[in-house]
Amino acid sequence: MNATAKMTEVHSVLPLLAVGLPFVFAALVALVGERAPAIRNGLALLATLVVFPIMAWMLPQVLAGHTTFVYTINVLTTIRLAVLPLGVAVGAMAALLWIFTMVYSFGYMEHEHAHTRYYTCLVAVLGTAMGILCSADLLTFFVFYELLSLFVYPLVVHEETTAAMDAGKTYLVYLLCGEAAVLAGVIIVTGLANGSSALVPGGLLAGTTVSPAKIALLSVPFIAGYGVKGAIMPEHGWLPGAMIAPTPVSAVLHAVAVVKVGVYGIMIYLYMILGYRLATMAGIDVVLPWIASATIIISSLIAIRQDDIKRRLAYSTIGNLGYIVLGAALLSPWSLKGGVLHIFMHSFMKIVLFFCAGIIITRGHKKNFSECAGLAKRMPVTAACFTVGAVGMIGLPPVCGWISKWVLLQGTFASGQWIFGLVILFSAFLNMGYYLPPIFTFYFGDGEKGANEHAPAERQGLEAPLTMLAPTSIIAVACVILGLWPYGPYWVADAVVRAIY
Repeated sequence: MNATAKMTEVHSVLPLLAVGLPFVFAALVALVGERAPAIRNGLALLATLVVFPIMAWMLPQVLAGHTTFVYTINVLTTIRLAVLPLGVAVGAMAALLWIFTMVYSFGYMEHEHAHTRYYTCLVAVLGTAMGILCSADLLTFFVFYELLSLFVYPLVVHEETTAAMDAGKTYLVYLLCGEAAVLAGVIIVTGLANGSSALVPGGLLAGTTVSPAKIALLSVPFIAGYGVKGAIMPEHGWLPGAMIAPTPVSAVLHAVAVVKVGVYGIMIYLYMILGYRLATMAGIDVVLPWIASATIIISSLIAIRQDDIKRRLAYSTIGNLGYIVLGAALLSPWSLKGGVLHIFMHSFMKIVLFFCAGIIITRGHKKNFSECAGLAKRMPVTAACFTVGAVGMIGLPPVCGWISKWVLLQGTFASGQWIFGLVILFSAFLNMGYYLPPIFTFYFGDGEKGANEHAPAERQGLEAPLTMLAPTSIIAVACVILGLWPYGPYWVADAVVRAIY
């Protein structure tokens, strides 16, 4: 593999634009506020429409030519931005899905309150996510990692109820503790690397003489700290409670950012701070896969018991984050490729599921799966999109989830740890246990049991506003296309692995 390849640095304003423009637009959204809602919403959407082309334009150049676009900001401390292979791949995907999330928000937030605060924070979260994914070193990463938690907090407590405020407190306690652990790790790495914390393909510490025992100890704060955002058990406690947030926020939490930057942090630590050889010497491929496997199995068992739609999807997310960590932790090219692929595929499928959940909750007025008998008769498009996402999450063709799970399965054998292949196969049956029953309920349940006073309006064809239904349907179709023709994401994942392994 190409662990030692020297990447050409190109000084460019593009990383600054990708990170900085969302903050500019967030300020404009706040300034316009309720005086001109249409202009405010247009600015929020424009922020996403500007960021995605920037990331998409840099993507092929970074992956094909091993070019790094860099930009340095000296304000109080040095903030160094660099567009690296894994970051630009995840960043382009996140920016694309953010466009759909913003459009979906226009329909979802129609009858909600505090619109300006919501859109301001949602755009600012985009900027912090891009900052994380465009970080050149651990210090810059940490600055944006901390900002992400702060900007997400108002979104978590958006409803301003007692339950929402309690969920927000839990969210802050978990994440601030995790960030304190990460900061401790950054300080130690900086000392070991003579003042540097740069993210280096092949590993910043790969050429040092640090003992495996010290590396094992160093790994604890990083994996534990990033594992909080990545919802690795037993550090997942904040995530189900955060489902009280508006559904587009849940989609951002689970599919596009936040939890994904947690597992992204684990990946960059293993492959760009340690390097796979040093990580292997420290025994990370012996311990961490078991933690990831326990997360996969336990979260799936808990998900089966959840009737609340969003809580079941939340525990499903925890399990799928376990797949990504498992792929990274096995420290083989195939397993890493499977983990990177699953970041992409899971993001597309899970955002469909949460968008469907939002439609069912706001338009169907149902919070639990047991209330959704006969839903397909009243909301056929939503039911069909949910079915697509659920089939993909199980890992069945032709939806894209089967590709990443198949590569992960190959990775377990390539690394010589076939026992974790059994974990992936067993978890597929557990996934059936919590995704197939809702589908049968939608299509074959007695509709009268799920009916309520809102059913007449549903039967009049008011399934959802087009701003909600169109993004959901388009991404659902994309999930099928990626399952039938996965060459784009596969090429991206392969290029990422060749660049950082």
